[in-house]
Amino acid sequence: MEKPKSTDVAVPSPLSIPLDIDPVNDSYVIKGGAGVAVAHVKKPSGEVFSVHVRANGALRQMTQFDPSKVTVDERRALEMDLYAKGHTQSDIADLVGVKQPTVAHDLKLMRSRAKSS
Repeated sequence: MEKPKSTDVAVPSPLSIPLDIDPVNDSYVIKGGAGVAVAHVKKPSGEVFSVHVRANGALRQMTQFDPSKVTVDERRALEMDLYAKGHTQSDIADLVGVKQPTVAHDLKLMRSRAKSS
């Protein structure tokens, strides 16, 4: 057996992302590093499908968010809850299918409402 050259690099197989992505019609973000892969797929209907894959696929956490089933105020309350649980504004934006500045605005609005009541 031939000894590997110092320039040979062993590349682990990529993690599988179990989501249906239509590259023409969907908008999507795929991030990864340190054994973790995260994908968010926003369908034309506004639905967002997210998956977090860890430990070589042994742990998969999947979520689905359908904005047609909540009011804007309910979405804002969800954003506040996720933020209170330690999610970043960018993560929340990916999960609910809005832009990060929208989440920042919503959080500010919800805080000011809480102060005035």
